[in-house]
Amino acid sequence: MWVARRFKPLIEENPVIDEKLLGREIHCIYGLVLPAYILYRAKNKVLNVTKEDHKRSYNNLYAYGFIVRQKNSGSLALIKTLTPHLGAPSSFQRFFLSFQYQKAGFMFVCTPFIELDGYHMNEKFHGVILSAVAMDANNGAFPVAISISESECNEFWGWFCVRYLTSNMQRQYKGQLSGLYLWNTSDKSTKGEFMEEITKLQEVNNDAYNYIMKVPLKHWALHAFENYVKSDHVSNNISECFNVWMEKVRAQPAMSIFKGIRRKMMQRMAKRLEEGRNRASNIPHLVNKKLSEKQDDLRFVSVLCASDKEFGVKDDVTFYIVNLDSNICDYGLWELYDIPCKHALAVLTGTR
Repeated sequence: MWVARRFKPLIEENPVIDEKLLGREIHCIYGLVLPAYILYRAKNKVLNVTKEDHKRSYNNLYAYGFIVRQKNSGSLALIKTLTPHLGAPSSFQRFFLSFQYQKAGFMFVCTPFIELDGYHMNEKFHGVILSAVAMDANNGAFPVAISISESECNEFWGWFCVRYLTSNMQRQYKGQLSGLYLWNTSDKSTKGEFMEEITKLQEVNNDAYNYIMKVPLKHWALHAFENYVKSDHVSNNISECFNVWMEKVRAQPAMSIFKGIRRKMMQRMAKRLEEGRNRASNIPHLVNKKLSEKQDDLRFVSVLCASDKEFGVKDDVTFYIVNLDSNICDYGLWELYDIPCKHALAVLTGTR
């Protein structure tokens, strides 16, 4: 069928494409108006992937990894197989892929904060697409690595996000209040605010409190993040944005999944490069937006000078110490985000 052959790349990259949209694309290019049943048949013909197609795709991953390493020096492509006993045929278990530009991008333009998530593949062909996604200076999703694995298991993950902890806690200790208090607790920037919120959880459900406090705070509580991380994220929303891509390819064979993701990343990187070249300021758009929003709050704070580099800032009834030498404010957000909080901004704008 001509439609299936001609538009196979488009359909494979967008398997959930609506027949009407496909029809408009054909009309735009060729001026043809095709009946809906022909478009439906063409789409199903392209997406009619058999079990044998999936098997062949997994068998081709070894060669694909070899080509990636040969053609893209510095890239990491690893495959793990399982051999039940000596002499038995090996079966696929995991494949890990990270291109050199992903590794370099993470090292030079991203904060040292990675979100991990898993996305189930097509129901007929079991497996999980695992992703490691970082954030660039504009808080945009930056995929660092991707893998296909037999399952989302503890062997693969080393730590968990707050959403995962909340879900587990609510399964064990019934009630929505426990989860609500956990979310409120996780995003507090000072130890005092954290203790105030975590005490509420303890009063509501002591068992849930004991469960969550066994998890090291540095993995889920904002105030306990290492300062070098420079991130305010305690959820996995960034990796879930990446998973939107997965919806379009998860039913495809493994090779098609990796190729589809590679094309998507190439398009995304090219777009960001163009945006960066056209940007008037070297400060990312999101940072500029946050600073502008904080300007509106400055009228509610007052600055008292303690020395050339140290200031006291009154916010409502609380005083915070801002040190310009060390870029630190008692409120805790400046050193965490690497963006001046409203108290630091009040000092900076007043000392220009």
